[in-house]
Amino acid sequence: MTPPTRLPIPRTSAWLLLLAGLAPVLVFYAIVWQQAVNVPFQDDYDALFEPVMALSHGPNSLAKIWKVYATQDDERRIITDRFVAHMQYLFTGQLSFRTQTLIGSLVLLVVLAVFMAWFHRSQLPWLWAVPIPFVLFNIQYYDAVFWSMIPLQHIGVYVWGMLAIWWLSRNTRFFFWLALLATAVSVLSDVTGILLLPVGAVLLIGQHRWQRLAIWLLVVGGMVGLYMHGLEVPPYRPSLADNLKHPLVIIQLWLAMQGLWADVLPHAGLSGRVVLTIGCGLVAIWLWGSAMWGSIRAYFTNRQLPSGQDLFLYGGLLFLLGTFTLFAAGRALEGVNAAFISRYRVLYLLWLILLYLLILSRLNKKTLSNRLAGWGMVGCSLFFCLNTYFQSWNDFTLFRQTLLADLHGWRYNRALPSSPIYLNYRVAIDTLFENGMKRGIFQYENPGYDALRTAPVVGKTEVVVQQTASFVSVTVPQQPGAGSAPPDAVFVLLRTKTGAVHIFPTKATTYSPLTALRRQQYTTSPYTAIPILRNYLRSSVYAVEVGVWRGGEKVRYQTGQVISF
Repeated sequence: MTPPTRLPIPRTSAWLLLLAGLAPVLVFYAIVWQQAVNVPFQDDYDALFEPVMALSHGPNSLAKIWKVYATQDDERRIITDRFVAHMQYLFTGQLSFRTQTLIGSLVLLVVLAVFMAWFHRSQLPWLWAVPIPFVLFNIQYYDAVFWSMIPLQHIGVYVWGMLAIWWLSRNTRFFFWLALLATAVSVLSDVTGILLLPVGAVLLIGQHRWQRLAIWLLVVGGMVGLYMHGLEVPPYRPSLADNLKHPLVIIQLWLAMQGLWADVLPHAGLSGRVVLTIGCGLVAIWLWGSAMWGSIRAYFTNRQLPSGQDLFLYGGLLFLLGTFTLFAAGRALEGVNAAFISRYRVLYLLWLILLYLLILSRLNKKTLSNRLAGWGMVGCSLFFCLNTYFQSWNDFTLFRQTLLADLHGWRYNRALPSSPIYLNYRVAIDTLFENGMKRGIFQYENPGYDALRTAPVVGKTEVVVQQTASFVSVTVPQQPGAGSAPPDAVFVLLRTKTGAVHIFPTKATTYSPLTALRRQQYTTSPYTAIPILRNYLRSSVYAVEVGVWRGGEKVRYQTGQVISF
């Protein structure tokens, strides 16, 4: 498609577009700044904490540093993540997981800049670019942002990959070498960065750049070989052969992942969500399949090479398609629901944006010049963004409270409520925590939970306790303190006769959007605590209490309930 000639934008309209595009970005980073906490979570211990502690003893040779950086984490190596954590320690003498989160979240600005650069070179009206930040910057992938190791790993690998693909599509010697650099960072971020080897090769073949293709295969092939050398699939991961025994699940996963951007009601029934996402996935296949087939046919019919703009879109789509394929083939035993985990949603948003750009690149001038259609798309993206905040905020709040409960649980009870696997690695994690705090490398900060332990008792409330062989479940059926303002957070407290306290956050029930608007209240009772692992509870008798936060006030309610083993 021949791009339309971009008309000059009046100054007032230009400022309006800029403010509209910046609004979701500023809101997103304000939330990250306010809500990120200095707490290691699950894989953070061996992924970030342990390497920094190992390198804090010094002096360190380059060989030792590389060995620590490249030590396998699960089924991958996360060298970029560990490099940033180590640099943080070298400059400040500490490892702050909050700082790691803040730094990692900034990589999203890189991919936003790539999409804006695509718009600039495509000469499309800037009005159509405004929906992109509304789609990309929201918290539906909250644990991919607020889990310290994830942004520079799981988000970073795709951001640097998109940058590498964009630079390759520019088709100049200078940008080719920059693409090699971005590819190196992507490969060092996570194992899926190795997909850039075939994707980059396809782009260079499409440009007839044979000498650069040879360099690409040699240099990137060497990076991939170095990365994969000695990498092993952990024994607790199912083998590929085991997953391939479920071909229908693999197909369902592959299709659903292409349509998961349409999963706008994450608390609805799973079966309906699967049908919706698979249907949208089939539409996505038609979109990218017809576009790619058109370019292939034009090449063989008229020897017409794809434009750089199309090559970027095709390269980005192939990169994510490769990810979807590897994920589907590697997680089939977990079922289709494996794709619906919130931290993967950033993938589907990048996928949606690429499909959106692909559609825009094929619209005619009349449609692109229609301001009503453009502002209608902005309105749809705004509604999409607001809905994701509404649907995800309650889950995000629980995730953040779980992080803080982990830190409180370890300090006072040597327990990590969210991590059953901790029971198998208690000595190693305790050693890391104790040595890190003793040497000032990690600073304990948890004043809210500390105050909750000794908060005043202001009344009574009811709870429902259920016990299984492995877990204890506690539900608060009614809002504590009837007639009071809705609580900001509700916690279940288990107190021993000696005064030791376990604190477990609860998840409130979310109103529907219409009910929330009518009642002017986001959540309501019942409040359900995260599962309480019985193996953590060493005493035989616990008194059950309920803690409540309202603004700056922290209070407790007695229940009269006792859990005994």
